Amino acid sequence: MSDDQKATVARAVEWLTGQSFNNVLLALLLLAFGWLSYYALQVGIPQHLKSIQDGYERVNQQNTDAHKSNAEAFKAAIDRDAKVIDELLKPRTVATGPQ
Repeated sequence: MSDDQKATVARAVEWLTGQSFNNVLLALLLLAFGWLSYYALQVGIPQHLKSIQDGYERVNQQNTDAHKSNAEAFKAAIDRDAKVIDELLKPRTVATGPQ
């Protein structure tokens, strides 16, 4: 530890011993709130935002997959219906029996 750091620590200890319990408790609470705010801004909020973004991306991918599945099912139904219509419109020969 350098001399400046030792002097700062000595000054802090001197201040702490000269204060009432309420002042020391207030200083500790303010330090705790400051640290929690720093932690929330640096770690908590970015992780929370990332989890929200991942959730939106997962839902978007599920919707895209469902849309593709529905489009393929619709195309298959249209093709099946077109085949049925072609069969119904095909010219037929009518058997009239023996002539």
